[in-house]
Amino acid sequence: TVPGDLHRLNGQAVTLRGVVADDPELSGRFLRFRLAAQERLDGKSWTPVSGSAQVWAEASSARPRYSDRLEARGRLRAPPSFGDFDYRAYLANQGVGSVLTASSVSVLDRGRGNPVLGWVYDVRRRLGDALDRSLPEPQASLSRALLLGLRGNMPPDVDQAFRDSGAAHILADATHATEEVG
Repeated sequence: TVPGDLHRLNGQAVTLRGVVADDPELSGRFLRFRLAAQERLDGKSWTPVSGSAQVWAEASSARPRYSDRLEARGRLRAPPSFGDFDYRAYLANQGVGSVLTASSVSVLDRGRGNPVLGWVYDVRRRLGDALDRSLPEPQASLSRALLLGLRGNMPPDVDQAFRDSGAAHILADATHATEEVG
């Protein structure tokens, strides 16, 4: 079971306010991040809610950063399982019981979190950018994934090759290890 009561709203269209709890990552044309929900719009008033959601938003929308307070609208659902990968269990292990497919995201306030963790995420992002500038593809994306846990720019054929070979856990372990640092 996951902490909080947010997961009880799975299946509903919601408007949430909360704080970005990790380093948002670009994944194709989507931005993925964890939102620590604080309140939800209930009719015309805001009511407290607790729990975390993995948010998927169009990359062209607002570009939130770790510790930003934001408002997100969309449909909340239970995390799916994908064949050999239990995404639901993976997220539950991180205290996340919902996935929000966001139709809109608005940043309300910046810098609400731990400044040291914000600095770590900033350094991680800069190192990833340096790898992108220094190495050709797919070596740059593979290095970002293995060294920094940043899988967002992984070419689909390389990602699929890891899955086909049964070695996808290497990338997942690298991603999980860098998330634990944060």
